[in-house]
Amino acid sequence: MRNVARFALAIFAASVMHTAPAAQNNYPDKPITFLVPYAAGGLTDQLAREVGSHVAKQLGQPVVVDNKPGGAAQVGMSILKRGPAD
Repeated sequence: MRNVARFALAIFAASVMHTAPAAQNNYPDKPITFLVPYAAGGLTDQLAREVGSHVAKQLGQPVVVDNKPGGAAQVGMSILKRGPAD
């Protein structure tokens, strides 16, 4: 449950930071991907999809929730670590 609370706090913080200045109108210029290291249909997935819909409305960009379950979240974290920088 502690991980879910941390995830929710991180998502909330990220969404609040994107409500800032109008000088950055061109960012993001591509779809946003939320990588969720847990199975689809769980509480973490539902939270990511709910927050993603609000972020999509605010930024005008689609938000994709990508579930990568397995290995006590290690599979998703390794994919995130090897992914391209934003």
